[in-house]
Amino acid sequence: MSTNKRLKVGQGHISGYISIFLAVLVLLSVFCFRYPEQLTTPEFREVYTKSIAEALMIFGVIASFFFALLSLLLSKKIKLALIGTTITGLAIILGALTLDGRDVAKTNWHFGLDWMILDLLLMVAIFVPLELFFPKNKSQTKFHEEWRTDLTYFVISHLFIQFFGIVTQKPAVLFFGWIGLEQ
Repeated sequence: MSTNKRLKVGQGHISGYISIFLAVLVLLSVFCFRYPEQLTTPEFREVYTKSIAEALMIFGVIASFFFALLSLLLSKKIKLALIGTTITGLAIILGALTLDGRDVAKTNWHFGLDWMILDLLLMVAIFVPLELFFPKNKSQTKFHEEWRTDLTYFVISHLFIQFFGIVTQKPAVLFFGWIGLEQ
C-alpha cells in the first residue's frame, strides 16, 4: 500500500481534486461546443439548448474556482488550487463563457465526447463516494490502488465503442444507403 494518508474532509485535498475534475470537464465541454459535428452525439444535440449549455458552463467554471479557493484556504497549499484554476482559465480563454449557438451540420460520424463526459460525471458521482466512505480495504488511501487502471479501462472502452460504431456504420451506409432508411 501507499504511504499516503487517507483523504479527510476539511484538509483541502478533496476540494482541490473536485476543482481539477470540474475544470477538466469544462475544458472538454468547450471542445464539444466548438466542434459539435465531430465531438457530440447527434441524439444529444437535440436536447442541448444554448441556455442550458451556458448555465452548465457558468456553473462548472464557478464551482471549479470555488473548490480551488476552498482547497487553498483549507490546505494552505497552492498546488491543487493552481492546477484547477489554470485548467479553468484555459477553458475560459478557449471560450467557456462565450458559447455561440449555431446550427450543427449532420455528419456521417461522430466521436461522442459529450457522452463520455456525462458518463464519467455519473460514474464519479456514484463510485467516488462509495470508495471514500466504504473503502475496499480499511487501510487504503484515497481510492483502491487500481483506480488508474479503472479509469484507463473506462476511456479505452469508450474509444473502442466509438471506433467500432464508426467502422460498422460507414460500410452499412455505403452499401445500404440506397435503401433510404436514414431519416
